Amino acid sequence: MLENIKAVLWDIDGTLLDSEPVHARCIIETGRRENILVTHAFVDSLVGVGYQGTHKKMQEDLGLAMSLDMWCEIVEDYYAHHAHQVMPRENVLDVVLSLAKAGIKQCTVSNSPRKVVDANMNCLANHLSDYGNPFEFSMSRDDVYEGKPSPEGFLAAAKRLGVNPEECMVIEDSVSGMKAGKAAGMHVVAWPQASSMDCSAANTVVSQLSETFPITHRLYIRDIAE
Repeated sequence: MLENIKAVLWDIDGTLLDSEPVHARCIIETGRRENILVTHAFVDSLVGVGYQGTHKKMQEDLGLAMSLDMWCEIVEDYYAHHAHQVMPRENVLDVVLSLAKAGIKQCTVSNSPRKVVDANMNCLANHLSDYGNPFEFSMSRDDVYEGKPSPEGFLAAAKRLGVNPEECMVIEDSVSGMKAGKAAGMHVVAWPQASSMDCSAANTVVSQLSETFPITHRLYIRDIAE
C-alpha cells in the first residue's frame, strides 16, 4: 500500500508547523477584547476546529458577543503579524525534502482561511529558502464549500495533482483532518502533538515522522547517507 503512494497531502497547522501556540494567542486576544478569560484548556479543546466552530464555541461557552466577521478579522490579522515566530515541527522539513527528491508530489490542505495559509506558506518558504518550494500549491478553507472533516479539500487537491485518492497519503495532527482523509479514501498518517488524541480514523499513527514512518524513514536515511 505505502509503496504505491504518488502524493503526500500535508496539513499545516500543528503538522508542518508548530503554529498552535500562536493560534492560541490569537484566540486569547479575541477574548481579551471583551474582557473574557480564555484558558489554555479551552484552547486545547479547539485543535482542528475551524474558525466558525471556534467562534460558535466561544459564544456558547464563554459569552463572546463580537460578530464572526470581526472575530475572524482580529484572528487573521494577529496571526499574519506573528507568523514569523512559527517554527516547523521537528525533522519535518527533512521528510518534505526527501519526498520531493523521490519525485513524490506534495501540497498542503488546511482548514485555515487563505490569509493564514499564505502567512504559513511564506513561513515555510523562508525555512526552505535554500532548497526551493517542494509544494505544488496550497488549499485553504476559502477554497472549498466544506472544511474538514469533509473530504472536499483532499479530493480537490488530489484531482489538481492528477492522482487518484488511493494514491495519496494524508499527514495530519487533528481528529477532523484524520476523518477528512479517511472519508477521501486516502492513507491517513496521524502525527499528533498530544498522546491523548483520538487517532482511530488514521491508518498509521507515528510519534517521530522520520523514524517510524516507513517510506519517509527510508528516504530520509538515503538523503543523509548521500
